[in-house]
Amino acid sequence: MCKWCKPAKEEQYKKRIDLKGVSFLILVRIDSIDRLENLCAITNYLTKYFDTNIFLLEADSESKIDQALLHTDVQYSFIKDDNLKLHVTKYRNILLSKTATAYVATYDTDVIFPLPQIM
Repeated sequence: MCKWCKPAKEEQYKKRIDLKGVSFLILVRIDSIDRLENLCAITNYLTKYFDTNIFLLEADSESKIDQALLHTDVQYSFIKDDNLKLHVTKYRNILLSKTATAYVATYDTDVIFPLPQIM
C-alpha cells in the first residue's frame, strides 16, 4: 500500500462538503508508481473533503489499480486498450456517459486543487 492510500478517519466523512451535484471524472493510465501514488492521494483527498461522485476509468493493456485501495465512493472501471496513445477524448466521453449530474469536473492525476478552488 502506498503512503497516500490511508483512508480518512470516519468522523472526517461526516464533515464532508455536499457536492452531490458534481461528478469528478478521472482518466488514468498507470505508467509509474508515482502516478499510482498520485491517484491514491487524489481520490483520498476528494473522498475526505467532499460528498460527491467520482468516476475513475483506467485504460491500459492490463489493470494496475488494486480496487481494494480505493474508497468505496470511487466508481472504478477498466477498459483494455493496447494502443500506445491514450485517446483522452474518447475515454472522457465514456466517463461523461456514466454521469447523471448537472456539473462535471475532469480531474488530472498529477495535481491536487485547494478546497476553495474546487468550490
